[in-house]
Amino acid sequence: MLVALLLMPVGNDVRAAIDASRLGRVLIAQVAGVQPLVDQLLWTGPGEPLLVTRLAADDRQTLDLPADLALDLDPESERELVALTNVERVAGGLAPLELDPRLIPVARGHAAEMLRLRYFAHVSPVTGSPFDRLGAAKITYTRAGENLAYARSVISAHSGLMDSPGHRANIMRPEFTRIGVGVIASGPYGRMFAQLFLTPE
Repeated sequence: MLVALLLMPVGNDVRAAIDASRLGRVLIAQVAGVQPLVDQLLWTGPGEPLLVTRLAADDRQTLDLPADLALDLDPESERELVALTNVERVAGGLAPLELDPRLIPVARGHAAEMLRLRYFAHVSPVTGSPFDRLGAAKITYTRAGENLAYARSVISAHSGLMDSPGHRANIMRPEFTRIGVGVIASGPYGRMFAQLFLTPE
């Protein structure tokens, strides 16, 4: 399950390996601005439930997870997702994104909260929208984007993101120069991924 949001405030070897390694496809709901674009892809991995989501920017999907879920930071997966993202950009003739440490706690916080409160959405009942979270962290920008994914592994998350036009657009947007990724592992219940992209002021 994945969702992408583009935020604009007012005022062939590596890819082949990724494709060969993916555990399956996920159903994707993608959002660019306030225009929802739904690209349906079925997850075919063993033991994976079919999760149907049609998220607009302010919609939310309830996750069927236990209340006492154990959560762990997954910095290795964060580094791997940043690296895979930059491989795609360089292969497409774009500059790699620079890791912005300020974005990491923002992304981690939202990923952890979604698992803890058992929902999947850009807009949090606690911290608000991605605009609000960036503002609370005193991070300024001219353009920002957020991709969310809930998947078993980095490979399946990245593959699903790249297979979705909305998510791929965020990853390949030439205006973006910074990235921060948060990944929270929940044992057998998979991982929650939050990617933040930024064009600084």
